[in-house]
Amino acid sequence: MDEPSAGLTQEEREDLAHFIVGIKDRLGIPMIWIEHDMQMVDAIANRVHVLDYSRSIGGGAPKTVLRDEGVIRAYLSTAQVA
Repeated sequence: MDEPSAGLTQEEREDLAHFIVGIKDRLGIPMIWIEHDMQMVDAIANRVHVLDYSRSIGGGAPKTVLRDEGVIRAYLSTAQVA
């Protein structure tokens, strides 16, 4: 999926997150999606992979990757996921 939560309200993003997790659990398949909603990524992803202009700069558990200084500098600016 490519940015499935783009343009959605907070309530719609929450519904989408539940839908994605339900499909993943019900079908037992891996899912790959491109997403810029870091709260959604942190909440439901098992693993993340971060690219900066096609260069891999991080991969692993969301809580670890989203707090990596290189990832923050390149992608998240100074904002961090709570």
